[in-house]
Amino acid sequence: MTNKKNRTSRHFLDRLFSVYQIDTNQQIGYLQNISAEGALIVSETNFKQDQKIHLKLNIEDQDEEIKNVDFEVICKWTKEGSYKGLFEIGFKFIDNNSYLQEGINYLIKRFSFASY
Repeated sequence: MTNKKNRTSRHFLDRLFSVYQIDTNQQIGYLQNISAEGALIVSETNFKQDQKIHLKLNIEDQDEEIKNVDFEVICKWTKEGSYKGLFEIGFKFIDNNSYLQEGINYLIKRFSFASY
């Protein structure tokens, strides 16, 4: 009998979304893909495993209004990216509330072009 991991579908988005660290109001990178449980962010900053971070994502809605989605994550893993000086960082959502899920579902519905 094989032991299979239960994985949530990850969705690639057709545009880059800037991600900001709320504490510093500085852009930390770009959202590469997202799922109901976490996100992959490409960044020049390397985060430590198990580091908790409060982030913000600005999403333009259908009425071209900017919607801010604030969320807390924990860094689960990090690795050097395909391009020199960039890191791919896997984050897990800490407080996966309905407000966050609404933002995730909107991103997936409006901007997703591929999933795995």
